[in-house]
Order: sequence, then structure tokens, then C-alpha cells
Amino acid sequence: MEHVLFSTLIVKTLFLLRHAKSSWKNPLQDIYRPLQEKGIDRILRVAQKNGKTWNEIDAVFSSPAQRALHTASIACIESKLGCEKLTVVSSLYSFSDRPLLEFVHQLDNHLQTVMLVGHNPALTQLANYLSNRPCPDLKTAAWAKIQFDTSTWNKVHNGVLTWEITS
Repeated sequence: MEHVLFSTLIVKTLFLLRHAKSSWKNPLQDIYRPLQEKGIDRILRVAQKNGKTWNEIDAVFSSPAQRALHTASIACIESKLGCEKLTVVSSLYSFSDRPLLEFVHQLDNHLQTVMLVGHNPALTQLANYLSNRPCPDLKTAAWAKIQFDTSTWNKVHNGVLTWEITS
């Protein structure tokens, strides 16, 4: 009798969500800039529309910048993920993809699907670096999804990219 062993490859999925439209109205330090009302309305719509797509997310990690954290909070609440999945990570307040890549490579392998909420150009750069095809510039409140055929975060590369750019 022949025995066939089936190996199930665990797929890692990374969502990259750019913060919603922020305000330049007041002369604040960059990290303290809030969302515009237009930005709040847009991330509300995006989160409500994508709740089913995002329901598989195990953890959400946000930049500490006010605009990113507000975006992440709205996304978690409106998509029914819940804020208990949200963690603020200081290294995600970056405009370069390198700190984000280092963070991804250090993720706990028990997490299958994660979302990073942050800033451009870092998020678009990271999407381009980790995926199998070019990612368009992630506009405010836009997101990319990259799926990897690996069981460990430190080996993610050449992932399958999809995205949503909303208007």
C-alpha cells in the first residue's frame, strides 16, 4: 500500500494600508497631524466595503502618527476587526521601506495575516520590494494585499500582489 503525505504550505498575507487624507491646516509637527473630515469619510467607506476581505487579519500594526493611528482605529472598528487587534509600533513611523521590512521579517510566525498602517513612500516601496509585480502609488486610504507561499515571515518575497485604490 502506498502512503502519500500531503504538506500544506502555510500562506502569509500582508495588508498595507496607507493612512487617510490628513490636514496641513495647523502648524503641527508631522507626527501630530490629524485626519481631514474628507479622510475620515473615506476610510469609513473603505473599511465598511472591505470588512469581509479584512476579516482574516490576525493583527494590525500602526505607525504612532495621529493620522495613521486614527486610520487604523477606524479600519478596525468599521470592518468589525476590533481594536484589541491593534498595536502601535514606533518603527512604522517611517517614510522608507527598510524599517517596515525589518519589522515584517521579525513578525511572530503564528500570525498568518497582518496589516500595517502607515505612510508613503514607504508602503508603496515595500509592496514593490516584496511582490511579483509593480504596485501603483498607494493614495490615501488605499491598500495593497500581498500573499506569500512561506510559513515564516523572515522569508517573505516575490508575493502575489493585489490592491485597491479608491477615489
